[in-house]
Amino acid sequence: MRKLMILIVVVFLAAVHSYAVPITVTFQEGVNGYSGTLDTELSEGAPGTLHGDNDSIKIDFAPAGSANHGLLMFSNIFGSGPGQVPTGSDIVVTDVTLTLYVNENESLVDVYFHRMLGGWYETDTWNIWGDGTPPHNSQGGLQDDDYDASSVIDGVIPGPGDMGFVTLDSDGLVDTVQAWCSGDATNYGWALLPGTNNDLGVRFASSEHSTVSYHPLLSVTYIPEPATIFMLGLGAVMLRRKIRK
Repeated sequence: MRKLMILIVVVFLAAVHSYAVPITVTFQEGVNGYSGTLDTELSEGAPGTLHGDNDSIKIDFAPAGSANHGLLMFSNIFGSGPGQVPTGSDIVVTDVTLTLYVNENESLVDVYFHRMLGGWYETDTWNIWGDGTPPHNSQGGLQDDDYDASSVIDGVIPGPGDMGFVTLDSDGLVDTVQAWCSGDATNYGWALLPGTNNDLGVRFASSEHSTVSYHPLLSVTYIPEPATIFMLGLGAVMLRRKIRK
């Protein structure tokens, strides 16, 4: 009987490794107990003003000294708790989507999402990101210079483009979340930067918006590590064996 159980375990482990079922989890402020979204706007026109409590975030190039940059992060999405994404090199992230509720989109070019490379707070301002102290630059606002944020574009909101719910689905988002999950990078969220010819900009609802369904929504699909699947399956096998007795 013991040898038979060992054989069953070995066969089961091989099977779950080959046929692991992807798991999808979502994160949206105020939904299913999640409360880890951080977002704010950095305004060149009001360089010392806090925007962390704004109900919307505006992204705008506006070369006349009134550019707007955005910051967005979903914190506390990794771990061993219910609804979190487990971490480790064996976790495979297969799909990531980011849905925003866009209520203004009249810009001439796109808004780009770049992985942030340093920490920030909702109390940050345009001036703070221009003070030259790490991880800040000396130019003001955010830069996709591989210092503030990665030069690689993770996703794009096209402009002028769709209004209402807009979903970003790209390999760049998958690569970034996979790096966070595997421990190759730290989750600092994304910088949202405009192209160089924006006119009226792009505005989307923040996590402070009064309508919860408008809050930014992150969806992550992943395949658990074989050991995790195995332990779950083994528990089910042992429970069934106990019941049959």
